[in-house]
Amino acid sequence: MELALTSRRATYTIIVSTSADEGEGGELLRITISFDPGLSSYSGEFSIRTGAGDVAPYMPGLPIPHFDANGQGRWQFRILEHEGMAAMNLKVRSQ
Repeated sequence: MELALTSRRATYTIIVSTSADEGEGGELLRITISFDPGLSSYSGEFSIRTGAGDVAPYMPGLPIPHFDANGQGRWQFRILEHEGMAAMNLKVRSQ
């Protein structure tokens, strides 16, 4: 499933995969943003990868199913005359 919103100065995209690759780390979610109103700009991407066996239904009140998920993101920005970059990695495990 993909949801995209584009205007004259901004683009936002969210992609949700309903099937991660069997036995391998497939991409479950990807968020991409690009925003450039003029003097400042921001762009970046964040994704979460997990295996097919790690995606299970959850109901409130029940224990959280066991899973492993890895996320990573990278963003670039410019605010007036200053430029920068940020990056992150995320590892989540439920046992």
